Amino acid sequence: MPDSKDSSASSPKSPTDANLVNSKSRSWLTVLFLSAMIPVVAAMVVYHLDSFDAAPMPLHELSQPPQRALLREGRPSGRLLSFDPVSKRTKVLLSDLYFANGIALSPEQDYLLFCETPMRRCRKYYIQGIKEGHVENFIDNLPGMPDNIRYDGEGHYWIALFTEYTMFWDIASRYPLVRKAVTIVDRLIGGVNMVKNSGLFVVDMDGKPVAQYQDVELKYISTGMKIKNHLYCGSVCYPYIIRLNLDQHAAKARP
Repeated sequence: MPDSKDSSASSPKSPTDANLVNSKSRSWLTVLFLSAMIPVVAAMVVYHLDSFDAAPMPLHELSQPPQRALLREGRPSGRLLSFDPVSKRTKVLLSDLYFANGIALSPEQDYLLFCETPMRRCRKYYIQGIKEGHVENFIDNLPGMPDNIRYDGEGHYWIALFTEYTMFWDIASRYPLVRKAVTIVDRLIGGVNMVKNSGLFVVDMDGKPVAQYQDVELKYISTGMKIKNHLYCGSVCYPYIIRLNLDQHAAKARP
Protein backbone atom coordinates (compact mmCIF):
# COMPACT_ATOMS: atom_id res chain seq x y z
CA MET A 1 0.00 0.00 0.00
CA PRO A 2 1.50 3.41 -0.90
CA ASP A 3 2.87 5.38 2.01
CA SER A 4 0.57 8.28 1.24
CA LYS A 5 -2.45 6.08 1.79
CA ASP A 6 -1.16 3.39 4.12
CA SER A 7 -2.26 3.83 7.71
CA SER A 8 -3.06 1.55 10.63
CA ALA A 9 -4.30 1.52 14.20
CA SER A 10 -3.93 -1.20 16.77
CA SER A 11 -7.14 -2.60 18.16
CA PRO A 12 -7.35 -3.86 21.78
CA LYS A 13 -4.97 -6.70 22.61
CA SER A 14 -7.76 -9.06 23.62
CA PRO A 15 -11.57 -9.08 23.68
CA THR A 16 -11.54 -8.24 27.38
CA ASP A 17 -9.71 -4.97 26.64
CA ALA A 18 -12.36 -3.86 24.17
CA ASN A 19 -15.89 -2.67 24.75
CA LEU A 20 -17.84 -5.85 24.12
CA VAL A 21 -21.48 -6.00 23.20
CA ASN A 22 -22.16 -9.38 24.74
CA SER A 23 -25.43 -10.91 25.84
CA LYS A 24 -25.94 -14.65 26.31
CA SER A 25 -29.52 -14.43 25.11
CA ARG A 26 -28.80 -12.33 22.02
CA SER A 27 -25.09 -12.67 21.24
CA TRP A 28 -25.25 -15.24 18.47
CA LEU A 29 -28.26 -13.59 16.85
CA THR A 30 -26.39 -10.30 16.78
CA VAL A 31 -23.20 -11.88 15.52
CA LEU A 32 -25.07 -13.68 12.78
CA PHE A 33 -26.65 -10.38 11.78
CA LEU A 34 -23.25 -8.78 11.47
CA SER A 35 -21.44 -11.77 10.03
CA ALA A 36 -23.95 -13.29 7.63
CA MET A 37 -23.48 -12.69 3.92
CA ILE A 38 -26.74 -10.75 3.67
CA PRO A 39 -28.16 -10.51 0.12
CA VAL A 40 -28.65 -7.01 -1.30
CA VAL A 41 -31.72 -5.75 -3.12
CA ALA A 42 -31.74 -3.36 -6.07
CA ALA A 43 -34.73 -2.52 -8.27
CA MET A 44 -36.69 -5.36 -6.66
CA VAL A 45 -34.03 -7.91 -7.61
CA VAL A 46 -32.15 -9.85 -4.93
CA TYR A 47 -28.42 -10.42 -5.51
CA HIS A 48 -26.57 -13.08 -3.55
CA LEU A 49 -23.52 -15.32 -3.65
CA ASP A 50 -22.74 -19.00 -3.47
CA SER A 51 -19.27 -19.06 -1.93
CA PHE A 52 -18.44 -22.54 -3.19
CA ASP A 53 -19.94 -25.87 -4.12
CA ALA A 54 -20.52 -27.45 -0.71
CA ALA A 55 -21.65 -30.80 -2.10
CA PRO A 56 -18.25 -32.56 -1.76
CA MET A 57 -17.79 -31.32 1.82
CA PRO A 58 -19.11 -33.29 4.82
CA LEU A 59 -21.96 -31.48 6.55
CA HIS A 60 -20.17 -31.25 9.90
CA GLU A 61 -17.25 -29.41 8.31
CA LEU A 62 -19.48 -26.59 7.12
CA SER A 63 -19.79 -25.46 10.74
CA GLN A 64 -16.01 -25.40 11.23
CA PRO A 65 -13.83 -22.25 10.99
CA PRO A 66 -13.53 -20.90 7.41
CA GLN A 67 -9.87 -21.91 7.11
CA ARG A 68 -10.92 -25.55 6.64
CA ALA A 69 -13.26 -24.73 3.78
CA LEU A 70 -10.61 -22.55 2.16
CA LEU A 71 -8.04 -25.32 2.39
CA ARG A 72 -10.33 -27.87 0.84
CA GLU A 73 -11.79 -25.61 -1.82
CA GLY A 74 -8.95 -25.16 -4.27
CA ARG A 75 -11.09 -24.75 -7.34
CA PRO A 76 -13.32 -21.86 -8.48
CA SER A 77 -16.91 -22.94 -7.89
CA GLY A 78 -18.52 -19.81 -6.45
CA ARG A 79 -21.33 -17.91 -8.18
CA LEU A 80 -23.02 -14.52 -8.24
CA LEU A 81 -26.76 -14.88 -8.69
CA SER A 82 -29.84 -12.70 -9.02
CA PHE A 83 -33.36 -13.61 -7.95
CA ASP A 84 -36.49 -11.94 -9.27
CA PRO A 85 -39.22 -12.29 -6.59
CA VAL A 86 -41.94 -11.54 -9.14
CA SER A 87 -41.09 -14.21 -11.68
CA LYS A 88 -39.38 -16.35 -8.99
CA ARG A 89 -36.50 -16.99 -11.34
CA THR A 90 -32.84 -17.23 -10.37
CA LYS A 91 -30.16 -16.22 -12.85
CA VAL A 92 -26.44 -17.00 -12.67
CA LEU A 93 -24.59 -13.76 -13.42
CA LEU A 94 -21.03 -14.99 -12.79
CA SER A 95 -19.58 -18.42 -12.18
CA ASP A 96 -16.16 -19.96 -11.49
CA LEU A 97 -15.46 -17.54 -8.64
CA TYR A 98 -12.84 -18.32 -6.02
CA PHE A 99 -14.68 -18.66 -2.69
CA ALA A 100 -17.00 -15.72 -3.36
CA ASN A 101 -17.60 -13.85 -0.13
CA GLY A 102 -19.36 -10.67 0.96
CA ILE A 103 -21.48 -8.45 -1.25
CA ALA A 104 -22.18 -4.72 -1.20
CA LEU A 105 -24.37 -2.50 -3.33
CA SER A 106 -23.08 0.86 -4.52
CA PRO A 107 -24.87 4.02 -3.31
CA GLU A 108 -26.22 4.63 -6.84
CA GLN A 109 -27.22 0.96 -7.17
CA ASP A 110 -25.38 0.67 -10.46
CA TYR A 111 -22.83 -1.96 -9.42
CA LEU A 112 -22.07 -4.62 -6.83
CA LEU A 113 -18.84 -5.34 -5.01
CA PHE A 114 -17.90 -8.82 -3.85
CA CYS A 115 -14.78 -10.51 -2.51
CA GLU A 116 -12.87 -13.57 -3.65
CA THR A 117 -11.18 -14.70 -0.46
CA PRO A 118 -8.20 -16.84 -1.62
CA MET A 119 -7.44 -14.40 -4.45
CA ARG A 120 -7.24 -11.50 -1.94
CA ARG A 121 -9.31 -9.23 -4.12
CA CYS A 122 -12.65 -7.46 -4.45
CA ARG A 123 -14.37 -7.22 -7.81
CA LYS A 124 -17.01 -4.93 -9.29
CA TYR A 125 -20.01 -6.18 -11.28
CA TYR A 126 -22.17 -3.62 -13.08
CA ILE A 127 -25.92 -4.16 -12.86
CA GLN A 128 -27.00 -0.99 -14.68
CA GLY A 129 -25.73 1.44 -17.29
CA ILE A 130 -23.59 0.99 -20.38
CA LYS A 131 -21.29 -1.43 -18.54
CA GLU A 132 -24.12 -3.68 -17.37
CA GLY A 133 -22.89 -7.26 -17.11
CA HIS A 134 -19.23 -6.23 -17.09
CA VAL A 135 -16.92 -7.32 -14.26
CA GLU A 136 -13.61 -5.72 -13.28
CA ASN A 137 -11.19 -5.63 -10.36
CA PHE A 138 -11.99 -3.12 -7.62
CA ILE A 139 -8.92 -3.80 -5.46
CA ASP A 140 -6.45 -6.68 -5.41
CA ASN A 141 -3.37 -7.76 -3.45
CA LEU A 142 -5.11 -7.14 -0.15
CA PRO A 143 -2.90 -7.67 2.93
CA GLY A 144 -5.21 -10.39 4.21
CA MET A 145 -7.98 -12.78 3.26
CA PRO A 146 -11.19 -10.78 2.69
CA ASP A 147 -14.57 -11.81 4.01
CA ASN A 148 -17.51 -9.38 4.06
CA ILE A 149 -17.51 -5.88 2.60
CA ARG A 150 -19.78 -3.02 3.71
CA TYR A 151 -20.40 0.57 2.64
CA ASP A 152 -20.52 3.08 5.49
CA GLY A 153 -22.55 5.81 3.79
CA GLU A 154 -19.58 8.19 4.03
CA GLY A 155 -17.66 7.27 0.89
CA HIS A 156 -15.77 4.25 2.23
CA TYR A 157 -15.99 0.48 2.00
CA TRP A 158 -14.91 -1.59 5.01
CA ILE A 159 -13.43 -4.97 4.09
CA ALA A 160 -13.10 -7.57 6.84
CA LEU A 161 -9.84 -9.54 6.76
CA PHE A 162 -10.23 -12.73 8.78
CA THR A 163 -6.46 -13.32 8.70
CA GLU A 164 -3.38 -11.69 7.26
CA TYR A 165 -1.76 -13.23 4.21
CA THR A 166 1.23 -15.23 5.39
CA MET A 167 3.81 -17.46 3.74
CA PHE A 168 1.70 -20.45 4.74
CA TRP A 169 -1.32 -19.21 2.78
CA ASP A 170 0.90 -18.40 -0.18
CA ILE A 171 2.34 -21.93 -0.24
CA ALA A 172 -1.05 -23.54 0.39
CA SER A 173 -2.60 -21.62 -2.50
CA ARG A 174 0.07 -22.89 -4.86
CA TYR A 175 0.30 -26.56 -3.86
CA PRO A 176 -2.82 -28.76 -3.43
CA LEU A 177 -0.74 -31.41 -1.62
CA VAL A 178 0.08 -28.91 1.13
CA ARG A 179 -3.60 -28.01 1.54
CA LYS A 180 -4.54 -31.67 1.75
CA ALA A 181 -1.84 -32.48 4.32
CA VAL A 182 -2.76 -29.56 6.59
CA THR A 183 -6.45 -30.42 6.33
CA ILE A 184 -5.77 -34.00 7.44
CA VAL A 185 -3.63 -32.87 10.39
CA ASP A 186 -6.20 -30.27 11.42
CA ARG A 187 -8.99 -32.85 11.29
CA LEU A 188 -7.07 -35.46 13.28
CA ILE A 189 -5.49 -33.39 16.03
CA GLY A 190 -6.92 -29.90 15.55
CA GLY A 191 -5.34 -26.73 16.78
CA VAL A 192 -3.49 -25.90 13.56
CA ASN A 193 -3.04 -22.15 13.94
CA MET A 194 -3.09 -20.47 10.55
CA VAL A 195 -5.04 -17.32 11.40
CA LYS A 196 -3.77 -14.10 12.99
CA ASN A 197 -3.69 -10.33 12.64
CA SER A 198 -7.34 -10.03 11.68
CA GLY A 199 -9.11 -6.71 11.27
CA LEU A 200 -10.67 -4.21 8.83
CA PHE A 201 -9.26 -2.66 5.67
CA VAL A 202 -10.78 0.62 4.49
CA VAL A 203 -10.86 1.83 0.88
CA ASP A 204 -12.48 4.77 -0.89
CA MET A 205 -15.02 4.66 -3.70
CA ASP A 206 -12.24 4.02 -6.23
CA GLY A 207 -10.76 1.13 -4.28
CA LYS A 208 -7.77 3.12 -3.01
CA PRO A 209 -6.52 2.19 0.51
CA VAL A 210 -7.37 4.66 3.26
CA ALA A 211 -6.77 2.90 6.60
CA GLN A 212 -6.31 -0.46 8.27
CA TYR A 213 -7.35 -1.59 11.75
CA GLN A 214 -5.77 -4.84 12.90
CA ASP A 215 -4.28 -6.70 15.83
CA VAL A 216 -2.03 -9.75 15.89
CA GLU A 217 -4.24 -11.40 18.53
CA LEU A 218 -7.47 -10.96 16.59
CA LYS A 219 -8.77 -13.88 14.54
CA TYR A 220 -11.71 -14.58 12.24
CA ILE A 221 -13.09 -11.05 12.01
CA SER A 222 -15.71 -11.62 9.35
CA THR A 223 -17.45 -8.25 9.13
CA GLY A 224 -17.19 -4.67 10.27
CA MET A 225 -19.81 -1.95 10.46
CA LYS A 226 -19.07 1.73 11.13
CA ILE A 227 -21.86 3.52 13.00
CA LYS A 228 -21.08 7.18 13.77
CA ASN A 229 -17.74 7.17 15.62
CA HIS A 230 -17.70 3.48 16.51
CA LEU A 231 -16.57 0.42 14.60
CA TYR A 232 -18.41 -2.84 15.35
CA CYS A 233 -16.61 -6.07 14.44
CA GLY A 234 -18.32 -9.46 14.33
CA SER A 235 -17.15 -13.02 13.82
CA VAL A 236 -18.81 -16.28 12.89
CA CYS A 237 -16.57 -18.05 15.41
CA TYR A 238 -16.99 -16.00 18.59
CA PRO A 239 -20.14 -15.12 20.62
CA TYR A 240 -19.35 -11.43 21.07
CA ILE A 241 -18.94 -8.19 19.16
CA ILE A 242 -15.97 -5.85 19.48
CA ARG A 243 -16.71 -2.13 19.59
CA LEU A 244 -13.87 0.29 18.86
CA ASN A 245 -14.10 4.04 19.42
CA LEU A 246 -12.59 5.55 16.28
CA ASP A 247 -12.03 8.91 17.93
CA GLN A 248 -9.91 7.34 20.66
CA HIS A 249 -8.19 4.88 18.29
CA ALA A 250 -7.79 6.89 15.13
CA ALA A 251 -5.76 5.44 12.28
CA LYS A 252 -2.20 6.77 12.18
CA ALA A 253 0.07 7.03 9.17
CA ARG A 254 2.95 4.58 9.20
CA PRO A 255 6.43 6.12 9.25
